[in-house]
Amino acid sequence: LKLGLEKQKEKNFHQAKKYYENAIKIDPEIVFPHYNLGLINEKLGNTVKAKKNYLQAIKAEPLFVYSYTNLGIICQKEGEKEKAIEYFQKVIEIDTKNLNGYKNVEKILTFINMLIK
Repeated sequence: LKLGLEKQKEKNFHQAKKYYENAIKIDPEIVFPHYNLGLINEKLGNTVKAKKNYLQAIKAEPLFVYSYTNLGIICQKEGEKEKAIEYFQKVIEIDTKNLNGYKNVEKILTFINMLIK
């Protein structure tokens, strides 16, 4: 995991991916390799894999709000507004003081209301 973080900081995403994938093979129940792999796959433009990584991170740690946030952002960008709202609402449910969750839901609802009118 540590080597993956180092390579990620160096923007050597392909090498970082390998370290995270190895970390997952060793212990698939740790949230951070899944989450960081999601970040890298997003950077590399592979949102399908990133979504899977974030869902695996949620499976490993259901209260890790950052996975829900990133899933919501991907869904929002891909036009899956209702799914995005679900993820952002989950962020709020887990962390009631998470202002980003509220702001994201508010933005999406405002956008949907503009489309309806």
